[in-house]
Amino acid sequence: MKSIAKRRQYRNYKNYESIKTLAGIIVAAVLLLYLVQVSFGSSSVQGSMYVEDKAYIVIHIEKDDSLWSIASTYMNRDYYDHDSYIKEVIKMNHLKDTTIQAGEQILIPIIKSQETAVTLLE
Repeated sequence: MKSIAKRRQYRNYKNYESIKTLAGIIVAAVLLLYLVQVSFGSSSVQGSMYVEDKAYIVIHIEKDDSLWSIASTYMNRDYYDHDSYIKEVIKMNHLKDTTIQAGEQILIPIIKSQETAVTLLE
């Protein structure tokens, strides 16, 4: 009689361990999916980088405009200084240096909260 009771107890213990292992795997999978969603869910892709609040506008270069003056006007909190903003503008527009000419059009980054009568390129 004891051997039958011990077998049932052992079987119940094995079932409990299997259920506990399965529950752990499910919890780990749910946490992993949550972390992936939080990491990538709210971002939009601009080119090959992930950005959150950035938008882009095309501006027309006027006489006496420079990349420094454009940075002073449009630079936002994402940039540590004018140089980092200017480097991004140069890279985005495939410029060889900081030289721009009146009449040209260039693409520049802005923060969406700075939208003022402009057409956004998203």
